[in-house]
Amino acid sequence: ENKEDISLLWFDKNLNSNIDDIRLTKDLLRQINNYVLFFTEPAECLQYIKDVKDEKIILIISGLFTKDDDFLRQIHVFRQIDSVFIFCIEKEKYENILWNSNYSKIIGIFTEQETLMRSIRQTIRLVEQQSAVFNLYNHTQKSIRNLTNKSGSFVWHQLIKDVLQKMPADTTAGKREMLDKCYTYYRGNKKELQNIQEFERTYTSDDAIRWYTKDCFIYRLVNKALRTEDIDVLYTFRYFIIGLSACLGKYHQLWKQCQKIEILRLYRGIKQTNDETKRLKESIGSLISTNGFFSTTKSKSVAKIYAGIGYNDTKYESLLFEIDIDTQTHANCIFADISSYSHFADEQEVLFDLGTVFEIVSVDYNSTDKYWICRMMTTSRGMEIAEEYLTFRKSEMTGTNVDLVILFGHLLYDMGEYNRSQKYFEKLLTDRGNDANVYFGIGHAQYIKLPCPYIDLIDVLTTAALTYREVGDYDKSLRYQTKALEIVKQVLPDKHPYLGIALNNIGKAYYKKCDYEKAMHYFEQTTQVFAHVWPDYHQRRAIPLNHLGKIYYRIKNYDQTLNYYSQALDMLEKTVSINHADSAYTLKNMGEVHLDLLDFDKAYNYFYRALNIYKEKFGSNTDQREIAKCYHLIGQVYLKQNDYEHALEYFHVTL
Repeated sequence: ENKEDISLLWFDKNLNSNIDDIRLTKDLLRQINNYVLFFTEPAECLQYIKDVKDEKIILIISGLFTKDDDFLRQIHVFRQIDSVFIFCIEKEKYENILWNSNYSKIIGIFTEQETLMRSIRQTIRLVEQQSAVFNLYNHTQKSIRNLTNKSGSFVWHQLIKDVLQKMPADTTAGKREMLDKCYTYYRGNKKELQNIQEFERTYTSDDAIRWYTKDCFIYRLVNKALRTEDIDVLYTFRYFIIGLSACLGKYHQLWKQCQKIEILRLYRGIKQTNDETKRLKESIGSLISTNGFFSTTKSKSVAKIYAGIGYNDTKYESLLFEIDIDTQTHANCIFADISSYSHFADEQEVLFDLGTVFEIVSVDYNSTDKYWICRMMTTSRGMEIAEEYLTFRKSEMTGTNVDLVILFGHLLYDMGEYNRSQKYFEKLLTDRGNDANVYFGIGHAQYIKLPCPYIDLIDVLTTAALTYREVGDYDKSLRYQTKALEIVKQVLPDKHPYLGIALNNIGKAYYKKCDYEKAMHYFEQTTQVFAHVWPDYHQRRAIPLNHLGKIYYRIKNYDQTLNYYSQALDMLEKTVSINHADSAYTLKNMGEVHLDLLDFDKAYNYFYRALNIYKEKFGSNTDQREIAKCYHLIGQVYLKQNDYEHALEYFHVTL
């Protein structure tokens, strides 16, 4: 597995030959980039390229393949291929290819190892500067409750630094864990092993910026992990990431003491596709953040070089970010002028800390020099949105004092990243299991003073159960939730909300397994517990009532179905109002019952009421699938009455 951003591929039919020149070139390529693969067959090479998702590829081919138009066309279609180098003996034989505008990814033809390596190094540097991915948060989004994967990523990057800071912080152990992983990953790479050894001998926290800007393992692994949101690698590198953030904070304070500039303008240049530019143009007023430490420059000319302004590239457009920083208002915007500490001092680099957020002010085109200008300014709205999410998530969870590390796992779950959420919570079970077990012996007798690790353990087990249920592994879901239920019964009072939540989750797992008898048993228990826990009218009391209604609907006992749905709807009307997503869900369910009973007027009425709530109350933030379901069900009402014209009208809307 490649843990860096770039894969270096060499494709040549003669690579298996035992020739000194080929062996030397392979060694030199490994010194430039750790992840190097060699191919002798076109089909195998193309298949690997197709499978790459989160990397950029630099491809080296022999001159022979420039005669294969089909192969060249294919490699130019793949977005993951950034650059192509031709390495051969007879340069003149293939030079015509350089003038073919269809093959713009070809950098050049090289006959010597030294010039090839130099050009590849320069390209890697440019690619690394382009690798930042931006997360947009639509300023019109009304509610943090309906996180999409993209808006969830925005919140994720606001929280990751604080999460890493709250994880186990033994610096000696953290450094050792990081180095051990690096030694393992770079085994056989002499150059990087030397860098790792130097880091082990000499690194101090004051050196964090110098090491981050050095062309070595730190920059590549940390950036890839942040860009792909790889929590395992980030956890391993928490020792360095926290140190770099602290270093930026320290130098930021020094800068503020020396500088009195109110508005500081910085730049960053990138190349991007037309679709990416279009997305920016449609996002004026939206918030934007990068998924990592954000590199900018004080020099507009340096930024223009990275944007490729002045170069004719038919595949990409040049974009220049102009960033205005209000140094007086946005105190939480951490950045530092690192040019005097960097390995690239002439680039006049200014580096932003994790979680920095900007607002897009305008996107304009410079028709003279043919590049786009995206103007942005700093804002504090990013952390406000993250705090809004945390407040909402805490209100949804029964336990008090739920810490950020637990909530972060719930964020992954809310983003639909069920596998990552599962892995994260399983790791927490390992990290925190001992603490919880220590309290286990005394917890039952002192449940009033129940320590936080107990609540954490219950939350971890519960979220693991929910994750397994989402991916269809109901037996594992039941195993985790049953364990959580056992702990709840041992350490919490009989009327604690967690008891009802655990029973309800077990009932849902049995419902998914189509074991309706057991599901009904657990939902009835949930109803009894919630009746003791919550007041006579409370939103949560409607939950098991809806579930019982669904079971009776499955076994076609429509009278009991409508009885439970009506109770649930009455409960919701008296608590959260009729114009609530839960009310819409119940109305839709009641409509389905009446549709089965061929009571078309009532079915239409319930579906239409549900549709209006979804559309008018929640607008564009509503899960569009629920709106589509309502349209489809209304179409079914017309279809069952043989009104095909109206049925088709509603079915078309769902497409």
